Amino acid sequence: MEGMPARGRLLVVRLEPSHKEGGKSLPDAQTQARRPRARRQRDADRLPGPPLQVRSGAAGVKPRRARGALWGVVLAGGEGTRLARYVEGRFGVRVPKQYCVFSGTRSMLQHTLARADFLIPRERVLTVIDAGHAGIANRQLADRPVGTVLRQPRNLGTAPGMLLPLVEILARDPDANVVFLPSDHFVGDERRFMFYVAAAERLLERIDRKIVLLGMLPDEPESEYGYLQTGAELGTLAGASAWTVRRFCEKPNADRAAEYCRAGYLWNTFVVVAKAAELYRLIVSRLPKIGERFERIREHWTGEFRDFALAGEYLSMESANVSEAVFETSPERIAVMPVWGVRWSDWGSPDRLEDALRNLGPASAPLPAFTAAKASA
Repeated sequence: MEGMPARGRLLVVRLEPSHKEGGKSLPDAQTQARRPRARRQRDADRLPGPPLQVRSGAAGVKPRRARGALWGVVLAGGEGTRLARYVEGRFGVRVPKQYCVFSGTRSMLQHTLARADFLIPRERVLTVIDAGHAGIANRQLADRPVGTVLRQPRNLGTAPGMLLPLVEILARDPDANVVFLPSDHFVGDERRFMFYVAAAERLLERIDRKIVLLGMLPDEPESEYGYLQTGAELGTLAGASAWTVRRFCEKPNADRAAEYCRAGYLWNTFVVVAKAAELYRLIVSRLPKIGERFERIREHWTGEFRDFALAGEYLSMESANVSEAVFETSPERIAVMPVWGVRWSDWGSPDRLEDALRNLGPASAPLPAFTAAKASA
């Protein structure tokens, strides 16, 4: 997670077919799942590196595409309730986990922003925070470009949390593509991971489904993750393939999770790559009451009453989980792209976090976030 490009440098990705015509493609999820775990890991280790060609670009250079560009959204508005007690016991302060420095010298939020900056110009990377976290968030976001931090009046779940940045993006770039990156994920090989994001964005132009989720092949049953059952292949680019989704299965019990692993289901990472307008339309169509509120917010978004409209609509807005309320009810609108050869974990439980840290090592720097939080308490 520390091996990021220097600030102000941008990874430029050129996607090229990784196999000559007639060559063998990467195995599908069902084939991989039937292999023993040790063999699956050897297969992943032997995978060729993502076909990236890197060119350094100076900070502040205008994007080559003025419209229809790729935007990034880092979701950092959560309260971190599942890890609240663990965080307080470890650091002596209550603070959402995304602001914590668990490994290296950066918080989870800062790691995620660096991951986005790996592929996307900083002026097109938005961060969604909760207004109640502004004190600690502003310290960690002080170097972000002006206008790229969006404050929710309050956290109402992932559906409003995604609609808010979509309003901003569509106001500035109606033809935009977007990737949503949760701020509480560990990603081992970030270069390879962002290759899959780039491949998913390119495939949006080639397949009929305009919302793509990245999926991970499970290495063990995990009842706190969502699962995806894949269907038919939709398209392939540079060795990365998109598949239809037969169904979503959210947080199964232990027995069912083991069954899903044997059947070749994928973990749902909740990393979403989509046409911004298509994703917005899908969410508001599945959640009409919330959608009506965001339509009113859009009416005032570029005017002087923007903040009043935002605060007023959020005052009595209901909360909603986009996975359960939107994605699970719309599998025919969504594709999944399996990600191979990347260590990934959702750090939503103390056990998963501790397991990862045993391999990574502890934080190697003081924790200024917590010092600041205590000082401002």
